[in-house]
Amino acid sequence: CSRLTSITSPESVTSIGGSAFSGCSSLTSINIPESVTSIGDYAFSYCSSLTSINIPESVTSIGYAAFSGCSGLTSITIPESVTSIGGYAFSSCSGLTDVYCYAEDVPITGISMFNNTPISSATLHVPAGSVSAYKAASLWKNFGSIVAIE
Repeated sequence: CSRLTSITSPESVTSIGGSAFSGCSSLTSINIPESVTSIGDYAFSYCSSLTSINIPESVTSIGYAAFSGCSGLTSITIPESVTSIGGYAFSSCSGLTDVYCYAEDVPITGISMFNNTPISSATLHVPAGSVSAYKAASLWKNFGSIVAIE
């Protein structure tokens, strides 16, 4: 699917399966409906033209390596509904500068979630009351800065 540029899923979709859009290197936009509750393993891996991702409020879990290799990705928005994020979910996202995580409770995360991603020079934006929890949490504490969402 190297020529696919955008995805709009119907409201009837409740999950994005494993490797569903993996390797769609021309994909620049994803419109995921509010009916989706889970994003599968490798679902959007190596979609190198994606620049930002807004995960819908309905999603509770993000699979293993779901967005790995998305080298064009600069911004990720994770809603408060997400309770678990798989290992390597955002690995090798070399252009990442900002992650907005609205979860007040730090999501359960798999190993090396940000492996080969330069989070030491990126900013993590979290709810004001949760800044200290993210600063203490492994895999999240390594961001260059962790700030309260305005």
